[in-house]
Amino acid sequence: PHLINPVEVLRHSLRPLRPVFAIRFVGTSSHSTHIQGVLGGVCLQLCEVFGYSRPKADVLENTNNVTSFFNKLIQRISDEKPDKLVIIILDSLDQLSPLDGAHKLNWLPRVLPSNVKLLLSTLPTPILDRLRASIPGDDSCFIEVMGMSMETGSAIIESSLRSAHRLLSRAQRSVLSDAFSSCRLPLYLKLALDTACTWRSYSPVSPSQLGVDNRTAIDLLYTRLERVHGETLVSRALSYLVTSRSGLSDVELEDALSLDNEVLDDVYQHWSPPHASTPGQPTIVRMPPLLWARLRHDLREYLVERQADGKTVLFLYHRQFIEAARWRYLQRADLAAHRHFLLAEYFAGRWAGDQGKAITLRHRNETL
Repeated sequence: PHLINPVEVLRHSLRPLRPVFAIRFVGTSSHSTHIQGVLGGVCLQLCEVFGYSRPKADVLENTNNVTSFFNKLIQRISDEKPDKLVIIILDSLDQLSPLDGAHKLNWLPRVLPSNVKLLLSTLPTPILDRLRASIPGDDSCFIEVMGMSMETGSAIIESSLRSAHRLLSRAQRSVLSDAFSSCRLPLYLKLALDTACTWRSYSPVSPSQLGVDNRTAIDLLYTRLERVHGETLVSRALSYLVTSRSGLSDVELEDALSLDNEVLDDVYQHWSPPHASTPGQPTIVRMPPLLWARLRHDLREYLVERQADGKTVLFLYHRQFIEAARWRYLQRADLAAHRHFLLAEYFAGRWAGDQGKAITLRHRNETL
């Protein structure tokens, strides 16, 4: 069976009109997290399609400038190409960074030209409330997206297993299908499929291994990661990611983990850490970078690279993963304060240069 792509269905139904599509999946790349990058990308695409001059760098680098350019551009297209239909699709507005007031929707055109259509999607968040307020009294503009049909879910299961070169036994397939029938959400199916792909033919399975909804499925994912990589490493890595303002680079996260006494104590409980030292300089001890590389690999489906302060950083892809990590690892105020304090010291340069930090390895009764 083949999957039905709603965008392709839309393309097919509107083919006689030869529409121009500009589609952006918010939060899935480093350039699709900030509204500045999203609008800038749409402007560049439309200018390319219609043969207009590209916006200058100072326009693309400023949210107010790119918003103004976007509004003028779609009006120009309407005036000069009235026979051309333009459809702009922005998926998952709730994944937008709140920087530059993106969640206030000031960038959103209040009136669209007749031949420009805007299709937006979001979870039921304050963004949805603001969208409703911007179009008062017209509920026909809003459609609630329900769960997937069993037919679509079965097609996705077949396609995903084939792509992963995996087969399930009849009992395993039954457990997976029954779980999906109880929660027909795309994210839940993705998590359930990822779990099912770890099963062996002889693995005994039960519905409890898949959870009953997104939150329990994410919790089970974190439990599985802790079992493979260790609770300390997983909890600290995810804690620092969600504690950071906009995300952390690989180097920053490795630095933070290397400054955490409990991480080092857990890593080096069976042997003394290798370290480099120079006469008159502090001893350098770090967490082996391979540990984060392995964890990053197993998290790769749920991490996204995005731009923050001109640099590429990592963050958890979906809001529900962030909420689950905060609830699981930062519920206690003292733990949250500790993670914030360590990152604050790190970015303030407290341990930079020749500023030594004492390391206590309790398991080995060593202090470095």
